[in-house]
Amino acid sequence: MRIGGKSAWRHTGLVVGFLSQGDQTSNASLVSATQLEADKELIETRIKVTLERFYVHAYPGFGKHHILCEYWGKNQVKLEKGKKASSEEIRFALNVHANDKAAAGVQGQPLFLGVAVGKDGLSFEGRAVNVGSKGNENMLKALNNSAVKNGLSLMTAAQPALKPFVGLAGALVNTAMENVKNVQVHEFFLGLDFSENTTSAKLRLGSYIVVQTDNDNWNWADYQWSNSANLLQEKKTGNAIEANYFVLGISEFSDE
Repeated sequence: MRIGGKSAWRHTGLVVGFLSQGDQTSNASLVSATQLEADKELIETRIKVTLERFYVHAYPGFGKHHILCEYWGKNQVKLEKGKKASSEEIRFALNVHANDKAAAGVQGQPLFLGVAVGKDGLSFEGRAVNVGSKGNENMLKALNNSAVKNGLSLMTAAQPALKPFVGLAGALVNTAMENVKNVQVHEFFLGLDFSENTTSAKLRLGSYIVVQTDNDNWNWADYQWSNSANLLQEKKTGNAIEANYFVLGISEFSDE
């Protein structure tokens, strides 16, 4: 349950790896998201963001964990001709269940559909909350309704009706955080852009693996993605890594 001398859920940092689209080898290679070449053809296109995997190595408490996940960012909105493009907040929340050393039962869950990519790329923030209170059942049921589970279908024009929904998702998570038995396990800030800066994470189609760790000697060459087990593994041993992580998929969006 420990990596780097502390429980996995106590780490506050992250590393971000990248898995190329279409790599169907048994054990696929990974690179740091900062080592990519950005795909500038994605500028002014629309993409789909999905939650492909949510793996728990260790969370506080025992038994099955009830985990509230929240993701938010910005959608580049095209307005009338002659007016400057603006942005609107996009937010998605869902609850998952997982045991230690196991993945939650989620794969390909739409988070944001039709997100418009601006010239500065995309930015995402998120958090995972371990729900330890039995008083949050109604809130978790609200997050399982069809409107939430189908994701947000974003149009190319501003949507006033979207704002109340965004506010509802945020209010539900904030309500959960008010209970002292609920623990925020991780919070992340991820920017994917088209910069040539060495330290910037680049945007292109594929899968981004966000690992919760404080390991300052992390090397993605030491790890592999098992397509058969759908797991992040140590390359030398083939064992699942001793860290919490999730995978975000970035793919083309079709509104047909």
